[in-house]
Amino acid sequence: QSAMRVAVVGATSAVGQQIIGLLECANPDQRIIPIDAAPGEHHSIHGNRLNIRAPDNFDFSQVDLVFLATGPTTSRQLAHRARACGCTVIDSSSHFRLQPDVPLAIPNINGSLLRAGMLIAAPYFATAVMLRGLAPVHARYRVKQLAVTIWLSIPADELDHLGKLEGSEPQQHSGIAIAVINEARKILFPLSCADPPMTVEVAVIKGIRKELANVTAFVTAEMQAAITPFHAREAFHDAAGVKAIGDCPRTTFQHSIPDTIGVGRFSGVNRFGDHGLAFWICDNQPVRRAAFNAVEIAEHIFGGDRLVLGHPADSEPT
Repeated sequence: QSAMRVAVVGATSAVGQQIIGLLECANPDQRIIPIDAAPGEHHSIHGNRLNIRAPDNFDFSQVDLVFLATGPTTSRQLAHRARACGCTVIDSSSHFRLQPDVPLAIPNINGSLLRAGMLIAAPYFATAVMLRGLAPVHARYRVKQLAVTIWLSIPADELDHLGKLEGSEPQQHSGIAIAVINEARKILFPLSCADPPMTVEVAVIKGIRKELANVTAFVTAEMQAAITPFHAREAFHDAAGVKAIGDCPRTTFQHSIPDTIGVGRFSGVNRFGDHGLAFWICDNQPVRRAAFNAVEIAEHIFGGDRLVLGHPADSEPT
């Protein structure tokens, strides 16, 4: 088969740069066409020179796969144009996520829905972290009801999608909470399944340094089957990209494992008897997580024959 031809629209955005970086790391010979509203010369996060093209007159029939790392308006304008040219389109914006005819995908959870030639939406990065941390336990014990508190620690230059935030203290963000609930129901609890009661609270901690960015979630769940902290930890033994880690100091839950979601500090919940479980989830690279989920969708569809991506933890730049 011929090599996959890939376009990344929004190539200079934070997520677009990470998508290009993941593709470069995994397959240096991958043909990547960067597209952005500001064409010209640019350098990737690994220092490679990129000749960026404008989207307005780009002929999408030149490529097989299109990543949209853009805002909702641009995604709406370009997605169907690219599909009309026969492309598989993976959109990281919010525009298509809840449209019933567009799959919202985390491949290790609902990858069976995905096919080449589709328009596919990638979830918000906080949703992806929460669900990847929850999915191994849900697969074995099934969630009956769920309450989650999420803390987003976000650098100042990545706050645009959150709207105007005042002050420096952590702030509740009901819009993100509603989005996470709706996306979780579509991905993990589709209409064919029982729809468990779910509450999500989101607090945004803004303006931190990039190296301190993270998503941390505390999960309290009642499961349909009896569960213990030991068996919950065992559920993550073979989970791709998720690792049960040792207990941290009680004041924090963080880890430093690259490109891995950490879970831990498992405990029971008295009010749910032997069906209760509480634990923490953390990812210390939220923007990279958004990119990795989009790239993983492509890898799931095309496999290694035409698109060689691999897991980024095995392909860090030197």
